[in-house]
Amino acid sequence: MRAEKVTAAVLGGDAGVAALVGTRIYGNVAPEESDAPAPLLIYRKLGAEREYTVHLSGAMSGATVRAAIEVLCIATSYPQLKALAEAVRLAMSGAAGTIAGVAVGYVRLTDEGADEYAPDTREHLQALTFEIAHSE
Repeated sequence: MRAEKVTAAVLGGDAGVAALVGTRIYGNVAPEESDAPAPLLIYRKLGAEREYTVHLSGAMSGATVRAAIEVLCIATSYPQLKALAEAVRLAMSGAAGTIAGVAVGYVRLTDEGADEYAPDTREHLQALTFEIAHSE
């Protein structure tokens, strides 16, 4: 849950993101469409790897976690989608330090997904994947 807390804090605290989505930033799933109109963001954890420090005595101490977080950008127009994806990229990339009580080493963009369109909802979508390295 640490990487998700970091993601929510970074996106929720960024003025550029807030100007586009307000508080419509959701973990894993958004409320019904009528309760969460686009533009909005949905973030979810795709997975995580842990690297433990092993001391000469054989004892293990804290781990460094590298978590993959996907942020799905959803907008009502293509220009709005591109502006939202750029705001997310700028907010997340390079974040480091103590964020939401989590010691973050770095956040970096690892994948910029294809532009998509959902004709049934008339929404434009793009997924951005970030790697968040943090202490555990």
